[in-house]
Amino acid sequence: MESILNSLSDKDFVKIKKIVLNHAGLVLKDDKKDKIFSKLKNRMKKLNIFDLNVYCRYLIANRAELEEFVNLLTNLSTYFFRENHHFIYLAQHILPELLSQKNRIRIWSAGCATGEEAYSIAITVYENVQHIENYDIKILATDISSMGLAVAKEGRYRANDLKMFSSERRQNVFTLIQYQNIEYLQIKNSIKKLIYFNHLNLFEFWPMKGLFDVIFCRNIFIYFSKEKAEFLLNRLDKQLAPGGFLIVGHAESSFIYKLKYLRVAETIYKKPISGNIV
Repeated sequence: MESILNSLSDKDFVKIKKIVLNHAGLVLKDDKKDKIFSKLKNRMKKLNIFDLNVYCRYLIANRAELEEFVNLLTNLSTYFFRENHHFIYLAQHILPELLSQKNRIRIWSAGCATGEEAYSIAITVYENVQHIENYDIKILATDISSMGLAVAKEGRYRANDLKMFSSERRQNVFTLIQYQNIEYLQIKNSIKKLIYFNHLNLFEFWPMKGLFDVIFCRNIFIYFSKEKAEFLLNRLDKQLAPGGFLIVGHAESSFIYKLKYLRVAETIYKKPISGNIV
């Protein structure tokens, strides 16, 4: 019992990796073993479980615990307008092109973490679509982390963390509030109402019926095995409308070679009207 809490054997680490891979498609790297063990140890102590085999059985049998453990492992580090060239291209090229063709637009932020990406998309739409009330524009924001989604749904961020915003944008997009004696910026309802947040495991059932015009799937593929990444890419291709745009992270361009997509800007790809994965 004591040895399990003080160390994690390679055999036990493989067991944990398989559970996480099968549940969430996440690949736990060997160089993260110590960090993962620290989180595992703390979680087991909180549950008063001192046998790793017992915890593994509990993890497999209890869906809520699986999601809680994945929450601990998922990197929620992000910020507003990360890789800002994506949002500039969205404003200057994607939105004008789509709005010249139709008034109904659907955008998906797949892996929205604590909401900064989804709100960056919504702010871009709000600031660049004149007479937005005349259009049907919705953003779906999903993540496997229930902890991250809880923060995203609140739409409340520390004012000190958002100093990069101009005073004009802060005034137009946020409301300054006091929460537990700390200054926060609260996303205004005019921005918030553009987004629908939902929990989603990218490797399980997708409830979405229609196709998306734009999919942001950034800094997600890097966590998966090659096989899982290609599987996800295939699913995204089927969910993206012909002529739609797929936007990935700066380190993920190598995954897109499987698609017959046109590279229109750095890590931004356009799906042809016909043609799928090779």
